[in-house]
Amino acid sequence: RQYMQAIFAGTASSGIIISVLRITTKASLPQTPQGLRTSAHCYFIVSSTILLCCFILCNLLYKLPVMQQHLRFHKSLHSTETTW
Repeated sequence: RQYMQAIFAGTASSGIIISVLRITTKASLPQTPQGLRTSAHCYFIVSSTILLCCFILCNLLYKLPVMQQHLRFHKSLHSTETTW
């Protein structure tokens, strides 16, 4: 419940970024079959690069001291809970 705004903001911003990227790649090249093919390749290369950067940065996030402290706090919090 507390992260709903972040989820909606992330979804909206990713939609805008992808739409602008597609419009830019489609408008920057001629409307010939070769131009459309190059436009699609550029679109997927840039999208894949962004995805790879997100994957790398997400993995680096867990190495930050503040994230380590957060994980330790939640680990100790969950270890005191009793389960059925």
